[in-house]
Amino acid sequence: MQRPVIYLYTDGAASGNPGPGGYGVVLKCAGLTREISGGFRLTTNNRMELLAVIVGLEAIRWDNAEVESSNCTPCCCSSCNQSKEKLI
Repeated sequence: MQRPVIYLYTDGAASGNPGPGGYGVVLKCAGLTREISGGFRLTTNNRMELLAVIVGLEAIRWDNAEVESSNCTPCCCSSCNQSKEKLI
């Protein structure tokens, strides 16, 4: 039996750079939704954007899960693509 796709939606931001900031994660799968959030008193925008993706991926417990990720910043896409190339 094939497992359903997990949809990962992330965002992060900081007010000032550095400044106070936070991240949010929404995981959706088979009609279920899980939300995760966190923040720091002194952080950067890029750190929060990347941390959101990391926290979301760490929350997935299935081995070899199919994940579709969506975020609103190019820094996450380029960082993930660079990491993927190093793993291959």
